[in-house]
Parts: sequence; structure tokens; C-alpha cells
Amino acid sequence: LPENVALQAVKVVGSLMKPDSLLAHTLSVQSPIFKKIHALGLPFESIGLNPMFAPSLSIAGRPVAVIVQNDGPKGSHLIQMILDWKGRPVLLEAEEHDQLVAAMQALTHAAILTFGLALAELDVDIAKLSSLAPPPHATMLALLARISSGTPEVYWDVQSVNHQAMTARAALAEAVGSLDESVRDKSVFIELMRKSREVFGNEIALYQDLCTSIFEGPIAPKEGKHSQTNHPG
Repeated sequence: LPENVALQAVKVVGSLMKPDSLLAHTLSVQSPIFKKIHALGLPFESIGLNPMFAPSLSIAGRPVAVIVQNDGPKGSHLIQMILDWKGRPVLLEAEEHDQLVAAMQALTHAAILTFGLALAELDVDIAKLSSLAPPPHATMLALLARISSGTPEVYWDVQSVNHQAMTARAALAEAVGSLDESVRDKSVFIELMRKSREVFGNEIALYQDLCTSIFEGPIAPKEGKHSQTNHPG
């Protein structure tokens, strides 16, 4: 459900649920519904889930954000079910979830969509881009194709409902400005690259290896295969 519909439904659904029930919700933003359930004083177990992958992908090995509000045996059983399906539950607080999602989803989607808008402004030939694209650009094109073909309402919720998404977009805009300024001075540009690299801390080798594995095979799209995805990525 869209965020606003789900929030309106909580009171109605809550009044119909038995005290020994479990309310499980799967919203992209967790703080508003967490506060709503608390304000209503609902007397049953409640748990928020946010699978961090599209429905078309297998749950095996993939993370599921879990926000336990009112704990109990049914919520614990649901978490165990995720483990049995080989999913990877990650326990978070509601505000913590929204802060992370602002970086993982709002920032990521904004970067990819603005990449597409910039391409539109450059007015380049997509066929020639496809024939020449090096691995990073081809990967960005693939991400743009997936996200821009997804369900707009899902991406709208990620950007508009999470109060921390605006901060993420502002950081993106400021970063583009910093990059633009840095090309005037090589030392500033080198420092900018160092600062970007420091984000990884001790995890950098992991992501270097991941990038290598993504780029090992041909990345150009297969000829004659023109499928379109209609689910969020």
C-alpha cells in the first residue's frame, strides 16, 4: 500500500485484530507507522519488514530490515521463517532504518535518475552509447533502465515520505558542486577522490572484488532481447 493509505488503515485494521494477533507491515519508511502504532496503543505484536530487493529476486542470502515494535512469539516465529527461507534479517530501530534507507535507496535512486536526466540533456545517441559503453557506464545504464521502468509510486514514497531523503538529495547536489569545483585544482580533485574512498573503511576490498566480479563478463546488452521490468528495483 502507499504510505498514506497504510497509515490511515492502521486504526481500522487495529480495531478488528485480536489481542494475540501480529501486525506485520512492509513499508519503505518505518518511523511514521511506528509512531502511529505507538500513539494508538495497539495491544498486539507488531513488526515492520522491508525486504531490500525487488519481488522478482530470490530471498536467499538477501537482507530484510526488521523493526520489532511490540515483540512476542509470533514476531519471533516470523523472523525464524525468514531465516528458514535463507533470508538475512537485520534488526534495526525505526529511525535508524529510515536514516540508512535515505542513503541506500533515496540517494541511490536520486543519483541514477539524475544520471538519466543528464543524459537526456546531453542528447547523445543511445545506440552508439550501447556499442561503446565501458563497464561502469553500461552498469549505470542498466540501473537506469531498471529503476525508470519500475513502479513510480514506490519510488515516490522513498523520496517523499522519508524525512531524511531531502538531506540525502541535498548532499548529492552539494557533492556534484564540489566535483565541479575540484576540476580547477588537481590537488583538490585528488583529495575529493580520497574522501570518497574513505567512505568504505575496512570494507573497500569487499566492494573492489564485487565490482571485479560484475565486470568480468561482457556487459553489453544482448541483441534482440528487449525485456522491460515493471517492479521496483
